[in-house]
Amino acid sequence: QQSYAAVTEPVDERLVYFQSYPGAWATDSPLAICEELQRRRPDLDLVWAVADRSAWHPEGTRAVLWRSREWYGVLARAGHVVTNIEMEPWFRRREGQEVVQSFHGYPSKTMGIVLWRAKNFTDSRIGQQLRRTSGNWSVLLTPSPAMDVHYREQYRYSGRIVSEGYPRDDLLVEAHAEQVRREPRERLGIAAGATAVLYA
Repeated sequence: QQSYAAVTEPVDERLVYFQSYPGAWATDSPLAICEELQRRRPDLDLVWAVADRSAWHPEGTRAVLWRSREWYGVLARAGHVVTNIEMEPWFRRREGQEVVQSFHGYPSKTMGIVLWRAKNFTDSRIGQQLRRTSGNWSVLLTPSPAMDVHYREQYRYSGRIVSEGYPRDDLLVEAHAEQVRREPRERLGIAAGATAVLYA
């Protein structure tokens, strides 16, 4: 962490860091963003944080072991950081670095200030939490404009919000949506006209 904090070289605009949860595998909206960047920007260096070497990440990307020396180096030098969870408490967005916070679910839950107050956090500690969460975001992705107000209130966030749905869900409404729906039905033996209910 001291080495991370001591980095002074400019960030690398071509280096994009991805983290989904604590790195068990590449998934969720960070994966959808990564796949789109692979299609549009093959010149980028796409790096995934992984919990161990068995964790899957997309072909054509690199993996760094979470909390290894290399991981700290990538995090310090990445021009773009894409995550669906809160960053480490010591993380600070560097000058020129963009942090994309996609979160990982519909925000119909207790979060941010109201959650921290329920845990009896002092005003000082809440301020620390805000600095290490929304204080580091460059852009926040939300599933719908109706949810924006909650993030603005609960994280005192005044930055950029893109409320166009979650990237992970785009394949359900894009041009190949019917094929996306058809393939799992065929694999599971569910007829085209049958209603499928998933209980998980």
